[in-house]
Formats: sequence, structure tokens, C-alpha cells
Amino acid sequence: MGRNQPMRERSNADEPTVTIEAAVPGTNAARNSRESDRVRTVLRVVKVQSSGDEGLARLKNISDGGMMLRLQLPVCLGDTVTVHLEDGRSLVSKVVWTEGQNCGVRFEDAVDCAGLLNEMARSARAGVSRPVRMSADADAVVYTPGGIYPIRVKDISQRGMKVQHRCAFKEGLPVKILLGPGLEWRGVVRWASGDLAGIQLSEPMSLDNLGSSNQLSRHY
Repeated sequence: MGRNQPMRERSNADEPTVTIEAAVPGTNAARNSRESDRVRTVLRVVKVQSSGDEGLARLKNISDGGMMLRLQLPVCLGDTVTVHLEDGRSLVSKVVWTEGQNCGVRFEDAVDCAGLLNEMARSARAGVSRPVRMSADADAVVYTPGGIYPIRVKDISQRGMKVQHRCAFKEGLPVKILLGPGLEWRGVVRWASGDLAGIQLSEPMSLDNLGSSNQLSRHY
């Protein structure tokens, strides 16, 4: 599937919108136009878990029966995956087609996609949703005003990470994180407790760097 050559994200306008009804074998949009009308095109970040890996992905469109994802996580036809949304909801799904870095999944249990998206929007407005994070166990290096130290990244999102450290982190400390060659981000310590700390990044990370927890752990 070309996973060794990550593609840069393109805008949604660069690619055709493929509805789940058209892509999932055995469905018939003409037979059930009401279901077809419920396809929603969205651009949200989700976490996808497979049997041995996890990564962040772009949710491109969704219907009551499934969704289309753009991801770097290696998946095959028939794989069972769990899609985690930013409101904490998890959807067990099966991969029913793949094309490059795009894939379609069918939900184990159908959802009300309009209601789901409305609830996600309400959670975001209320400030109760959080950016999806993927688990990590990656070595990194942190540059601080007091020195350079090894750290371990425990989980990570586009805008922040939780790290394990042996240095004097305190709230407000400016840092630079090096995760591997060319993978460098600046940020600030938002909280510190014992040997753990939360870092908010100054600029969001690209999904190209967060497509696979296993791949991230191999950068160093």
C-alpha cells in the first residue's frame, strides 16, 4: 500500500468524495435513498486502532453504516479496527475497501451520523471534547534553558504530548522536542507531576507524523 513513502495530506478538493453506500459491497443507495442522503462529508481527526498498532487518521465522510478514512496505518480487507472519536465514542468497524491511503470501513452497529456529528459539535462548543491522542512509547530529546535531556513520549496528539522525564520540568518552561531526524517541535510545559509532564506544542503536528505508533517509536 506504499506505506514506506508517506504522502503529504492534500485538501479535500484534490480528491473525489466517495460515499460509503457506493463503496461498500452489498449496499444499494438507489434502494434506500434516505440512507444515501445521510452521508456527511467531514474533515475531522480520529484515532484508529488495529490489532497491533494505532494511529491518527482523517475522517473524510461518514454515513449511518460506515465511514471513509485517510490513514497511514497498515490495514487489509476484512481487518477489524476501532475508530475513536474526539468525544470519547468508539466505533468497532470492519475494513471493506482500500485504495492507497484511503479506506472504507463498515460499522459493526449502525449509527445516526447526523446526531453523532451534532453531539460532537456540542461537545466541542462546551469544551468537553479533547483532541484524540495515540499511545506512544517513543524515545526523544528535550532541549530546555537548563540543558538537554532524554525523555520518553507516552502519548501524543497534534497539539501536545505527555512525556516521562528525569529533569526539572515546571509549568511555563519553554522546550524543544526532538523525536528524530527532521521531527522537531517547540512548546511549553503546561503541567508537571512527579516524572510526568504535559507539553503544549506551539505549532500542530502533521498527521503524516502521527499515522502509526509503531513507526513513531522507530524514529530514534
